[in-house]
Amino acid sequence: MRLRKLRQLESYEYDILPTFLYNSIYQNEDDELLDYEVIEKKQYNNYIADFGKETDNAIVWEIEGRIAGLGWSRLFHEDDDSFGYVDENTPEITLSVLPGYDVQLIGPELIGVLFNELKIQGYKQVSINVDARYEYLDMLEKLGFEEFDCCGIDERILYIKKLEDES
Repeated sequence: MRLRKLRQLESYEYDILPTFLYNSIYQNEDDELLDYEVIEKKQYNNYIADFGKETDNAIVWEIEGRIAGLGWSRLFHEDDDSFGYVDENTPEITLSVLPGYDVQLIGPELIGVLFNELKIQGYKQVSINVDARYEYLDMLEKLGFEEFDCCGIDERILYIKKLEDES
């Protein structure tokens, strides 16, 4: 049996955030891969820069001592240029599962734990913004996310999840 656990990301592990951020960016397998440096662009880097603020949350899925998945949330301000900004009281979630582990359905469990943590902290809703070609759109809907805004120039969908509906 493989030992696996969910836990909070420790501050000494923050150096893995760039890898998981890059992995979270939707890339069409028919296109050339984006350069890793794309995460240095402000719109992406906002998700990890100075991580560890009081309002930052991160949950890891660890399998046999290796972090295989990471779900994190961050509050943004309107001028931060985030992909999924709704308001200053709605944390935006980022989800990243390493290749090879995505078939284990780590994402729903990571997001569920993150929901619980954010609800305990008093948040009423969360947002997530994904590429319209994201293969797990149905998973988001099963988790209770509802489409809030769609498409625009870059074909992204903004979803909102109300946390007070959780039981």
